[in-house]
Amino acid sequence: MFKFKNILKAFAIVTLASSVVTIAASCQISTRYDQDAYFSKDNEGKKIEKIRIITNFGPSSDQKRYNALNSIIDKYNEFLDENKDNSEWNDALKVEANYNFGLTYNDVYNNLKLKISSKDRQTIGNLVLNYPSTAVFLGSYNMILNLDDVDTHLVNQSTINSYRILGLDNSKKWILPFGQSSEILSVNKLLLGYILNALNSKYSKKHTDTLISNKNSALLNESLQQFNQQNPESKKYLENLWKLKDVTDIDFSQYENTKLDDSIISTYDGMLEFSYFIAKLLNSINNSNQLFTLGMDNPVNEIFMQMYNKASNNFDNFYLKPLKSKQYILNYYENIQNSQNNEFIELLNKYVDLANTGRFYTQFDSETDFNSTTLQTQHIMLFSISSSLAYNYVKYVPESYSYKNQTISYLGIGDWTNNEAHIGANTFLYTLEVDNNNKFTKWLNKKDNSKNSVFLTNQNINEIKAFSENLSQLKILHNSTAANELFLKNKQDFQKIYLTNNIPNVSEIKLVNDILTKLPSVTNLEEIHNLEQKLPNTYIGYWLLKNFQKIDKNLKPQITPNEVITTSVPLKNNANDTNRGTFIVQGPSIIGIHANKKADKATLKFLKWLYSDYKITVKAAENLSLQLTPVETFAFLSGYLFPSSNFVSEYKKTSPNPFLNTFLDNLQKSQEINGAVPYQDIADLNSNSFRDAVSSALNLAIKSGQTNQKITIDKVIEFILNAIHSFSRE
Repeated sequence: MFKFKNILKAFAIVTLASSVVTIAASCQISTRYDQDAYFSKDNEGKKIEKIRIITNFGPSSDQKRYNALNSIIDKYNEFLDENKDNSEWNDALKVEANYNFGLTYNDVYNNLKLKISSKDRQTIGNLVLNYPSTAVFLGSYNMILNLDDVDTHLVNQSTINSYRILGLDNSKKWILPFGQSSEILSVNKLLLGYILNALNSKYSKKHTDTLISNKNSALLNESLQQFNQQNPESKKYLENLWKLKDVTDIDFSQYENTKLDDSIISTYDGMLEFSYFIAKLLNSINNSNQLFTLGMDNPVNEIFMQMYNKASNNFDNFYLKPLKSKQYILNYYENIQNSQNNEFIELLNKYVDLANTGRFYTQFDSETDFNSTTLQTQHIMLFSISSSLAYNYVKYVPESYSYKNQTISYLGIGDWTNNEAHIGANTFLYTLEVDNNNKFTKWLNKKDNSKNSVFLTNQNINEIKAFSENLSQLKILHNSTAANELFLKNKQDFQKIYLTNNIPNVSEIKLVNDILTKLPSVTNLEEIHNLEQKLPNTYIGYWLLKNFQKIDKNLKPQITPNEVITTSVPLKNNANDTNRGTFIVQGPSIIGIHANKKADKATLKFLKWLYSDYKITVKAAENLSLQLTPVETFAFLSGYLFPSSNFVSEYKKTSPNPFLNTFLDNLQKSQEINGAVPYQDIADLNSNSFRDAVSSALNLAIKSGQTNQKITIDKVIEFILNAIHSFSRE
């Protein structure tokens, strides 16, 4: 039996009134309604009453988090079985997940809102894992649970305090963290050293001093030293790629007085200005190589954090404020349209200027585009801001290769060698075998103790055999936008494969074969997308590539983790900022939904267990087990972090992801008086839509710049305003 540290004290006096939302009198609130009790079979086939967690972490959409969530649910249900004679748990109900709301956070949000608004009594549930804005509409329908009775003293309080939910009393708890990530800046030290060396050489020809400051320049000097230690071939490789020696006339006026120092890494203004400076140099010599000075996988996050810094990390000074006419709506429209000198527009303009150089990268689609950090490993990107989870997907490839003189190592995930697929960090050995019905080809995984197998259609196998022409090796590439673009220009060297873990039925076989037949005649990315949209989500596509070339490892510097500066995103806008600074906090939150008196009580009881100090033994490595609380266990198994002291101490026993380590440091310091403040968007009924509108406008600017087109700030603002016009205003 574990100690709950008195978390069950006074639980018996919890009443329905404790769950009623406190809302401003000026708001029009829908009448709260009760959901019907939900019954489902237990492990013995007996029908029992349960509570449900709504999530998009389904078996096909997110296997890793699906397994993590179910492990917690199973632990809780086992705990109830073990404590069935304990009167403290008489009111508890077992838990199961509800995956019927869609594959994404947006699907869940939209479908839940539809069901709540129609007063659905049977198919909803009791908890939802989603954005904080979900709490806003639940509050507006008077269907949210007050979570004040859940003891969260083990959770970092700066994280709890970072929630801003419009229309709800923010002195109360309506939402709790369930797993968290942040954003991390990585800098290619070799590339930065090359750039600094080239600039300093040109600067010293006309100046008696150096371009690099004598103060606050440890990271710059470290990068220079890293570059100077490279062999001549590696230096030549970087020069042939970036060609900065070809620049003949550089205007250094902006750096003559202030000099270059580490603020180009530690502040947003410094990083944006230096990125723009180098981008203009590249374009002045018409460098046609695909090179980026800055990559941000989600640039809207950086803009919002910069605006929060401009508000001195105080939402009372933030440029968006609640409308007086309705407590659930921010003044997006009025503020953006009417303030000609708006700081938001001025900041957005900096991003548009950089986008117009064509040297600004973003991950337009996480399913088909690479995160910035992956591109950075190929020396084609200087600064990269990615999710702290991105490190899990970065491969510092020991062997590089190219296709038609274009470096494409980052596109590949493995090799197809002698009819066997070698994929990822581990090697998976497959053989091709026809099943008894001669309808599918089954790849049997030959790794010991593995039950994995995948299936292809016979048409796909025959096309692969014809394509390979008995070659000993093919490259397996991600099904990415970049690979699709290469295919459109060089169809003879590409072959598509579609894999599934499930035995395909006849209709799926016909569908896959139809797509395979039509692919050779497509002419653009949209046609490929439209074809593959028809595939069930159980299918994964890859490209096979032939006629690629290996790059001599002696001619190209091989970036390794210690040749990258991994640090926090800039915490401040500029070196003169006196505010505490900020970093973003992301990840699923858990929110309670009113069902009925009995279910609400059971829901709170589950949450009290979830956030208690009950320990679960989690195997982290062959000889290492961690002692984690239930919610920490979900975070760890999902690849997230959790903001608690116990998680920090246990996590550091493992081989930590350096990206997540940086986030952990920020979280710990946030509780200090001068530590940076966690940032989360103010949540209102339109906050997701506003974020999407700004993100789409920025993506439009970045994509236009990469196709040598220009877009004005007026067009970007017009795009955002058009989206805002459709927002709820009353």
